[in-house]
Amino acid sequence: MKFKNETFPDVTFDDFCEKHGIEVVVRERAGMLGNPRYYATCDDLDTMESDGMLCGELGNGSAKEEAVLNYSRRLLGKKIVLGARGSSRREVQCPNAWKE
Repeated sequence: MKFKNETFPDVTFDDFCEKHGIEVVVRERAGMLGNPRYYATCDDLDTMESDGMLCGELGNGSAKEEAVLNYSRRLLGKKIVLGARGSSRREVQCPNAWKE
């Protein structure tokens, strides 16, 4: 029997970002105010909701690595839009799991 495999590729978050030209930025909050110290995001990346609305995502953490890990988990299974406000807009589907 032959079948066509159209499942998501087995890819790490780092490889996914490199392939699509995504730069994750980690920033530090000025005042703690009950929030974790660090947050990770991409300045030119939005997630697309089921109704087409674009939203920003943040990954929070008490350490830089934790913020990036949280951010990568928040993108799982979501459609992302790169360059939404420019002429180079691209839509990319994130896989449901990152390769360890």
